[in-house]
Amino acid sequence: MSIRDLFFGRAAFLRKKNFKRILRVEALEDRKLLASFTLTPLKDNTLYQTAAGSVSTGAGISLAFRLDHNDNLAMRGLIAFDVASQVPAGATINSVTLTVWNNLTFLSSTPNVELHRATSDWGEGAWAPTGFMPPYGAAKTNDATWLNTFFPSRTWTTPGGDFSPAVSGTVAIGADNKSYTWNSTSGIVADAQSSLNNPSSNFGWLIKGDETRESGKMIDSEKSTTPSHRPSLTIQYTPASAFPRT
Repeated sequence: MSIRDLFFGRAAFLRKKNFKRILRVEALEDRKLLASFTLTPLKDNTLYQTAAGSVSTGAGISLAFRLDHNDNLAMRGLIAFDVASQVPAGATINSVTLTVWNNLTFLSSTPNVELHRATSDWGEGAWAPTGFMPPYGAAKTNDATWLNTFFPSRTWTTPGGDFSPAVSGTVAIGADNKSYTWNSTSGIVADAQSSLNNPSSNFGWLIKGDETRESGKMIDSEKSTTPSHRPSLTIQYTPASAFPRT
């Protein structure tokens, strides 16, 4: 057989073979990149334990908690953040920290300050104290007070605020003119995730300190004249997958 016959015979054989190109489509790797965002408060306020329940500091530059050294009455802070406005729906929140600036300590002490999830909605009125002490004044319409969620018509189920007994997080707040941070805990993360999943039930946190002795603290509020001292909530989250597996 000649070389020519071998060549054309091989070519004919290859034409008869049923060769196929197989295009394989592989799913993209499911990479979920972490993202983070820092929020300032949507609203904040302070509850002062007075019999009439008619004082507040809705538009004040500070929040207070623990015992007032003037009257030895309890003070509790309220603070809320609009988590759903910045964290996308369906995201998984991985960590949350809350940082505040302590501007006054009535007595030198550093017992823990607790965060409790608030369970009722509450308001922030227009009153801004004109003096330093006492740090409150007559409640305005829709202010939260010791007795009222929205002054003067709507009340707490329990005077002093409606909140979960579970402690979401704690921090020891000591010296003045320093920042302090509630580090991420499973409780704080769960509260933030609930705020994202159910925005209509996001009532923020109640800040509660030692109410057995004079140990009051004041922190800068959302109205602070120093923006860097305003409370800040830093959330790290994983967005929902853009390409869900089928």
